[in-house]
Amino acid sequence: MKDVNLRIREAIIKNILLEAGVTRIEFEGPEIALYVTRRELLVEEEVLKRVAKEIKKRIIVRSDPSIRMDKQKAIDYIYREIRGLSDKVDVKNVFFDDTFGEVYIIVEGLSYLSEKSEEIIKNITVTTSWKPKLI
Repeated sequence: MKDVNLRIREAIIKNILLEAGVTRIEFEGPEIALYVTRRELLVEEEVLKRVAKEIKKRIIVRSDPSIRMDKQKAIDYIYREIRGLSDKVDVKNVFFDDTFGEVYIIVEGLSYLSEKSEEIIKNITVTTSWKPKLI
């Protein structure tokens, strides 16, 4: 087991660590969580796919808590970003999960965002370093 964990860590360090600012690697059952300081890696997938294939594990990228936007500023940004898209869309509530670096956004009129949801998620992720889940 130790050899497997060492091999996985080495593959991550070799392929990701320097460019991503990995601050922590956690083994969570069949998945590996990487905490990063470079916001762009939160939405990049090619490097992660290559490493995941090499180590045969699913990789989850989370923002390091030190780079996450203050919650109130993030809420203000989320409201502006989503409400600016359509009069038929409104943010009803926002909940943060500090452990996983996720923000749950309860949206009224979510169906009106279907075309733009990927773009919205990417913008919120890169700007705030919180990973949004639209509900």
